[in-house]
Amino acid sequence: MYTVRKVYQDKADRYVRLHGYLNFAQGGAMPDMLYVIKHYGAVPQEAYAGLNYGKDYNDHDELEAALKGVVDAVVNKNSGTLTPVWKQGFTGVLDAYLGAEPSMFKYNGKSYTPRGPLRTKYWASTPTTTSSSPPTRTNPFSHGLPLKCPITGLGVFPTTFLWMT
Repeated sequence: MYTVRKVYQDKADRYVRLHGYLNFAQGGAMPDMLYVIKHYGAVPQEAYAGLNYGKDYNDHDELEAALKGVVDAVVNKNSGTLTPVWKQGFTGVLDAYLGAEPSMFKYNGKSYTPRGPLRTKYWASTPTTTSSSPPTRTNPFSHGLPLKCPITGLGVFPTTFLWMT
């Protein structure tokens, strides 16, 4: 649900910046998950289930309607300027339905931050010695073997991530 939360936040930002000329609805695709892992990290479902409304399964119909109402109200207001707090209101709706965004979580007895192991192990920048060339990135996917995400345990095919490096 961490991925869902982050995708909704980014969709809302783009929706408002484009004055509502963007699809803002439920659903996503595989690149959304990869985008969130690269930019924000990952939190396993056990640590952030997003079940803050008394059900044992996720039901996003009401959540999506409430979030769409917030972004539509921001886009369609008559003053022509945005208040600096519209994102706080949007985040408040996400917090009410999914719970507060975790800054730390425990998984298999260890404490992590969402960006912790993924950011440091897989996308850590290591500058080269030549000043004229850009920094190189450690690419764990260049060897062509299937890998598992250290937090979610999901298997990934290495070439899936080549566009991120």
